[in-house]
Parts: sequence; C-alpha cells; structure tokens
Amino acid sequence: MHPKFNKSKQLNSKFKQIFGFSLSNIFNPIFGLDIIALDTRLSAMNPGYNPINLTYNGKKNVSMNDFIKLRYGKDAVSLITELI
Repeated sequence: MHPKFNKSKQLNSKFKQIFGFSLSNIFNPIFGLDIIALDTRLSAMNPGYNPINLTYNGKKNVSMNDFIKLRYGKDAVSLITELI
C-alpha cells in the first residue's frame, strides 16, 4: 500500500470541503494521487481551465498548480502537495 494511504483517509474530508468531491476516484492505495485524473476532474468542473493549452480564464501558461492556487487557494496547493 502507498505510504500516503492512511494520510489520504484523514485528509479526505478536507479535500472534499475544498474541491467538492472525494479522493476515492483519484487516489490509489498503491500508486497514490493520480495527478492526471485530478487535472481531468478539475477541468471538467471548471470550464475556464484548459490543462491542454495551459490557460485559465484567458490567462496563459497556467499550470495545474497555478490553477489550483488561483481557484482554490494556497491551502489547496498545500493539501495536494501533502498527498503527492
């Protein structure tokens, strides 16, 4: 099992509060956080965010990290970092 698995169970409610969905579909107990699944989910929920073109509401060169900071705040970035 991934060492972050127990931590993810503890952080799931915080994650759900910030992002509005559970970690269950994007966290694998063996491999950890699925960044691609997270990016796909975030882009589906936020039409202004385009991870392929690296844009967010007309801003260029916006990485997923930048998008999360702009949309959800620094605490959200810290949470993702903790789960990686």
